[in-house]
Amino acid sequence: MNKCACLAVVLVAFAAVSTASAQGNRFKVYAAYNYVAPLGSEDITDQGATETLEAAEEAGWSLGFEWRMGKWGGLEFDYLNADHDIELGGVKVAETTMSPLSASFNFHLIHTKIVDFYLGPTVSYVNWDDVKTIDGDTFSTDDEFAYGAQVGLDISLVKSVAIVAGVRYTQLKITTDDGDVDVNPLFAKVGFAFRW
Repeated sequence: MNKCACLAVVLVAFAAVSTASAQGNRFKVYAAYNYVAPLGSEDITDQGATETLEAAEEAGWSLGFEWRMGKWGGLEFDYLNADHDIELGGVKVAETTMSPLSASFNFHLIHTKIVDFYLGPTVSYVNWDDVKTIDGDTFSTDDEFAYGAQVGLDISLVKSVAIVAGVRYTQLKITTDDGDVDVNPLFAKVGFAFRW
């Protein structure tokens, strides 16, 4: 279990204890499928030819929870995991894994019995696995902080179960000993939540 996963477990336990002792606060736990679309890239020129180095679009999963501190605000934590191919000119040259642990402050602008619409800023601590090339080389990576924003929508199915959907954008790069590449991913999620 890597350090981001361990930290996520600790945060979930802390939130559960806090929620149990704080009457009147709403709590949401969710699991979601994520589509990750990197929007950043780096142009590489070699012998007069320029190719684009970028992370490929991939699917991933996330687990999260939100503590509603009142009618209008909530503090959300989530952990995401997604494997990425690294492509040069559209051809796979390497692979890595992205594991952001994020905190967001959500402003709930619309909150009815059926629909809950919110948006807010996000900060992420991103753990990158080593970049492994198809030739067998390995490049170590640096963990990164990323900043962005998200928008989300919960639709109640029954009192305690809801469909969750959302979009998040973050400014993020991957840094290795050989240089860095902008990733700037756009995350789109859909999943189910349990609320109480």
